[in-house]
Amino acid sequence: MSADTTATAMTETELAAFAESVRGTLDRHWPDPPAAAGAELADLWSAAAEQGWLGLGADGALAAAVAAVRELGRVACPLPVLDAYAAALLFAPDDGIVHRITTGEMRITATVPGEEATRAHHLDAARQATHLLAVPPGAGHARLHPLREVRDTPDSPSPPGPRPPSATPSRPSRSMPRRRTRPWPCCASNSPCALWPRPGGPTRWPSNTPRSAVSSAG
Repeated sequence: MSADTTATAMTETELAAFAESVRGTLDRHWPDPPAAAGAELADLWSAAAEQGWLGLGADGALAAAVAAVRELGRVACPLPVLDAYAAALLFAPDDGIVHRITTGEMRITATVPGEEATRAHHLDAARQATHLLAVPPGAGHARLHPLREVRDTPDSPSPPGPRPPSATPSRPSRSMPRRRTRPWPCCASNSPCALWPRPGGPTRWPSNTPRSAVSSAG
């Protein structure tokens, strides 16, 4: 399904066909999760843009987004489709940002920031993402930050991790090799860390400030 043919209200038959197309794309670009690497995820991100998965938020097609996420979960693929969906909804008034999200030029991963103003943990697809969507835990401003640097903390498994046993009942799951790297201060173990510029600091935005949108609680 291409970005220009995605419908906001899909019938059960259309949703089933969409899910089948997602499975086919995953079979081509994500055939073996335990052995998959960053290059495969980057290729899949491009394919997702071509197939219209990243434009579902702009179309308000939540059912299709959920169907895509269900298929991604079956093969343990961390492509953050719902993160792109949320970003497209929040920044809908800005056609430029939405276009960059739906085409895959701006690759979004989302987090709820903690006390550290410029660091996030436990991010999906952080090495392939270009921007972080920081969503407040309650009402407030969601912000898009260009990612400055991403590192693995000690004992972080190489992405994407083993396929869940339920997805491959006839084959045991395999553990990923561990990569030991120098820890960052205040980074928890087993979590990818990402840094972004401080608010008002240098970024790749023309205005040199993060983009923001109002986010409501609930």
